[in-house]
Amino acid sequence: ALLIDPQTCGPLLAAVPAHQAPALLRAMGAIHHGGTIIGRVQANQD
Repeated sequence: ALLIDPQTCGPLLAAVPAHQAPALLRAMGAIHHGGTIIGRVQANQD
């Protein structure tokens, strides 16, 4: 999933599978766009 706020043209928020995150960060770095992991989604434990 990819989200953007059109009012501010601010940063993008992407939800990617955890195993793909390192490759995405490398690809973003290769085109001079920084990125960072800001959280994780976990299954409900109930």
